[in-house]
Amino acid sequence: MDNIDLQKLVEKIDAIDKERDAVSLDALRALKQVDHEVWALAVDVFDKEQQAAGWCSDNIPVLGNRMPFRLVTEGKRDEVIDCLYRIQHGFFA
Repeated sequence: MDNIDLQKLVEKIDAIDKERDAVSLDALRALKQVDHEVWALAVDVFDKEQQAAGWCSDNIPVLGNRMPFRLVTEGKRDEVIDCLYRIQHGFFA
């Protein structure tokens, strides 16, 4: 791989990171507004708002590869809460 290809790859990765950060911030704002209880639990489980926002905006396999904040907005908050409790207590199956 020459320097030009490597530089393009780095630029693409940076763009993906920026887009992911923007989605995480959107998830943070949406979840705080829609369901403060779920948001507070996510922050408690992950210890930091940034990590909670990242989790809430990521596709989670145990949730059917859906984003937790989208599930909450679709009225499926119990699935998200159950998943968070499982993470908190070490039950991943």
